[in-house]
Amino acid sequence: MKDNKIPISLIIVAILLFIYRGSIPFFKYPFIVLYAGLIAFSFKQIKTSSKKIFTFDFFKQYALVIVSFLLFVFSFFITKKIYLVTVKDLTNMLFLFSFFILMLMYIDSEEELTFFVNNLVKLIVIFAFVISLDELGNVFFIFSHENLSLKLDYNFEILPILFGMIGLLYFILKAKSIIAEFFYGLLLSIFAISIIISGSRRGMIVLVIVLALLIIIQIIFTGKKDHVIKKLRTSLSFFALGMLLFASLSYLFIFHTSSSFKNRTLMALGTKNLYAAKDRITTSATRYAIAFNKNYTFDDIHKLLWSPFFDPKDPDSGWGYRKHTTTYPLSGDNVEIVPEGARGYLLDQASGAIEWGGNSYTFTKLYTTKIHDSEEVEASIYCYVSKDFNGDWTRMILSPDNLTWLGSATYDPDKKGTWQKLSVTTTCKEKEVSMFLYFCKNGVSDFKTLKGYVVFSYPQMNIISKKDSIHTGISGNQVSITCEADIYSGKNIKSRTFPYAMNTEEASFDFSHLSLTNYILTVKETDPLRYWISKFISEDTTYFKYRANIEVDTVSNPFVDPRSGRWQFALQIFTKEYNWSQKIFGGGFNFLNWYGYYFLKDKTVSDWPHNPFLSILLYSGLIGLLIYCYFIYKVFYYYLKYRKEYPLLIIFFLITFFFAFFSAGSPLDPPIMGFFVILPFFIDAIYKKEKQLK
Repeated sequence: MKDNKIPISLIIVAILLFIYRGSIPFFKYPFIVLYAGLIAFSFKQIKTSSKKIFTFDFFKQYALVIVSFLLFVFSFFITKKIYLVTVKDLTNMLFLFSFFILMLMYIDSEEELTFFVNNLVKLIVIFAFVISLDELGNVFFIFSHENLSLKLDYNFEILPILFGMIGLLYFILKAKSIIAEFFYGLLLSIFAISIIISGSRRGMIVLVIVLALLIIIQIIFTGKKDHVIKKLRTSLSFFALGMLLFASLSYLFIFHTSSSFKNRTLMALGTKNLYAAKDRITTSATRYAIAFNKNYTFDDIHKLLWSPFFDPKDPDSGWGYRKHTTTYPLSGDNVEIVPEGARGYLLDQASGAIEWGGNSYTFTKLYTTKIHDSEEVEASIYCYVSKDFNGDWTRMILSPDNLTWLGSATYDPDKKGTWQKLSVTTTCKEKEVSMFLYFCKNGVSDFKTLKGYVVFSYPQMNIISKKDSIHTGISGNQVSITCEADIYSGKNIKSRTFPYAMNTEEASFDFSHLSLTNYILTVKETDPLRYWISKFISEDTTYFKYRANIEVDTVSNPFVDPRSGRWQFALQIFTKEYNWSQKIFGGGFNFLNWYGYYFLKDKTVSDWPHNPFLSILLYSGLIGLLIYCYFIYKVFYYYLKYRKEYPLLIIFFLITFFFAFFSAGSPLDPPIMGFFVILPFFIDAIYKKEKQLK
């Protein structure tokens, strides 16, 4: 046992790095290094050891796991083309099998198995703390370098945190001091807050269940002097105080502070992208809101959270969404032309550059308003360029699409250090027009060499109707603001529209479709490992259509509707599209593009039923489904069999299974699910071996 402690501990770390890399993509780099080291070391051990792993008992014990894997492989080869998502799943399965082979090399006894499980739980809590901090940092866009496009589904992303909470509750019972109990209560608060702001409704359900059970336990044991219950009560008291403080501060922040204060608070927390942070927080809150009322929109929740009230004198009221400095009072030559009380929107090197055509730009999109025939648009803004500014030009532009210029006003570079009014008046035939603020440095890919700064202040846009000579001012709280913000490096942009209070038909939009999920998907792939792999493996974009007439009639329930539609689609493929042989043996993974086209309107992307039972039914038929049902039955059976020895493991599995039921596409998908469904077979194998030796 003594000689195996180090390799067992390293195997645990490697497993957690692998199954948690979806929560923190960086984990894959230390995983690759550690995994390679373990394989090299273990290969050397095999040469000097007479121990046999692939025995008859091995294949008998893991028969269901192996058969499930072979069914997936069979379906992979009968599919008309190769899907990257299935290649990824196969790769994950092979890694998972290799972990258990490594575990079989070093774990032979119940003592070693207990050491493995105890240290697994300890490390789960440590990893949960790291992932919680990372989640909080990403929600508030403190870690601007993080590539969110590499992350898992936001539900599975917070699974490690839920595991950490469960593990922490176990350690609370062993706390030996009031300081330890306070520390555990603080950690519980951090975990709970991370889950709440993640936007995962499944995570919230599990969190509420856990909290409800803890409350029930406290009520049942009220008045009893049980030492364990006393420890739990003390730590939970600290936890309750932490959550009460969080709830109180959140309430005051949302309902009793100004937009400017909210912006300053986010910036004080370290937010590097104010706009994106608000977007993500709003998106998370919207997920919860529509679970209770499908009529809630992103627009409604954004107004509730951020109290947007457009003020041309204050960029922090919403229109100054890029990373900037708000300056007041304004200074510089000719500053008296700027309306009194107006604040400045200062942009410089730190504001981020968008590379386009070999030049670098920064831009802010302000007003977007609808235009009718026979109308003119008047737009203006005050601008100051510092004397040391070495950019090539600074402009205010009117455009319907950021590509076609209807009019522009350029800052006079010969008069740097003075305030100038940039104004444009033009007749527009387009249905809508937007106002952009730009500055550019030519011949560079970023702003590393940019010196000086630009300040904009008091933007205005007016509609002039020629038909009846009525001047209509569209400013203040009468305009919707459309924002385009870069995320992180700013080299890939997706238009986003934020709603603001408005009173005119000309400036009304529907913002209910907005979500950060779609926004994040536009981020350019910057992961070096994936970029390298993409050179050798690329997605086959050939589309093979289905023959049947399939239409989905979803249930009017906002909580399950996205899933129920996909479930209905799967059943209709099985009943209408499949012939009898496909119903029995499966039709492979051809359905992945059918889902992508039907639900995402793209023939080149993959989607799936988001339910392992239905996915398996489609790719391996009734035979595969029956085998999977028996496989899951044995998983439950083994966990219940060893529930006294390892009570936390069955809780981890139940939570994972609950999450996977609404998302997974195969028996071992995602890897965190794969690990916890193979683990009970491994536990049973060790106990059977011990029993035989006795």
